[in-house]
Amino acid sequence: MRAFGFVVALLSAGALTLLGGLFLPGAAAEDRVLIEAGTVRPPLVETVVGHRVTFVNRSGRVAHVEFFGTSSEHRVFQVPGEIWAEFHVPGRHYYAVHLSGGGARMVELRGAAQVREDPAAQPGPPECDGIVTVMGACLER
Repeated sequence: MRAFGFVVALLSAGALTLLGGLFLPGAAAEDRVLIEAGTVRPPLVETVVGHRVTFVNRSGRVAHVEFFGTSSEHRVFQVPGEIWAEFHVPGRHYYAVHLSGGGARMVELRGAAQVREDPAAQPGPPECDGIVTVMGACLER
């Protein structure tokens, strides 16, 4: 499996309120992945196509999240505290979290999102032709 080459830097600056305006009332349902010093919880998040999954950095360190897929495109996002992703394709999608900084050695954590179809979804043209959209950026297959 090749990496999307997509890396997201999550800075543990505690500035979660900066993103508050991105989560508007009426937005899609939301699931959470907590990034901690030695684990991601849950290691397998279950969600539905088009629902938002929020990755929250509680490690106290800089975290880089890399989503695996088939594209060779390399994208880097630096966001304090948290990021969100919406998966567009059912199935199991793997990711790695790399923790660095804070005077400790680099740590790699692994997790996955199990994505299923939404039986209540209205058919229509896809907003993104890729596997996942992260912070509004569609990552192509």
